[in-house]
Amino acid sequence: MIALLVIAMAAGAFTFIAGWWGVVVVALGAGIVFSKDDGRPWRVALGATMGWVLLLGLDAMGGRFGRVATAVSGSMSIPSAALLGVTLLLPGLMGWSGATVGAAIGHAVQYRRRAVPDVM
Repeated sequence: MIALLVIAMAAGAFTFIAGWWGVVVVALGAGIVFSKDDGRPWRVALGATMGWVLLLGLDAMGGRFGRVATAVSGSMSIPSAALLGVTLLLPGLMGWSGATVGAAIGHAVQYRRRAVPDVM
């Protein structure tokens, strides 16, 4: 539970700083850290989505969110709720993918450490 909250806060903060690439960076890091548990991709995906929900909630408090969502969804001919759903699908998929790749990197590093004997 704590890891989920940490991932959510990190994904939100890194997204605020670096844009959507922040989710990928956090997910890769979490996948490497949790590589013994196969990266926990669904937890990372949920945490990344929670981070974006936090960012969207903060943006909605400013009052512009509704007008922008209506304008964008109108130009795409989809309901605002569908636009919000697709928007929240993006960090989930990036989080899952990044955690899976991070876990593979972590497994490769651990395998290499076991396979290569110390020379000294």
